[in-house]
Amino acid sequence: MSPSKQLGKRHSGDSAANRRVSVRFPASPMTVSHMRLPHKTVFKRVRLFNISQGGVGILVRKPWPLNTEVDFQIKNELLNFTFDLPAQVVHATRYTRGRWIVGFAFERQLSLAELASLV
Repeated sequence: MSPSKQLGKRHSGDSAANRRVSVRFPASPMTVSHMRLPHKTVFKRVRLFNISQGGVGILVRKPWPLNTEVDFQIKNELLNFTFDLPAQVVHATRYTRGRWIVGFAFERQLSLAELASLV
């Protein structure tokens, strides 16, 4: 299956190759992230493993199914602003024993200025 078909309708303009060339950064300690599944009303706090213009990675105990859609709220506490970013699971990679990095592609890419405010 082609990368654009794997990503579904929400990310039809992105390609896996373009996402992989994005530089990933650790999130700033002043960056707080919450995530929810679209059919849920409550956001849960998550710690970002890394962030790029195209998406985020989080560290979890179990892999998530590809194409799972979620909504992120990523806030810079120091500057007091929040980004609401729909995203979709694009990979789950074993990190260490009992830990996985789940990667999410944003529906839209962050600008360089937006990314800089979160790292």
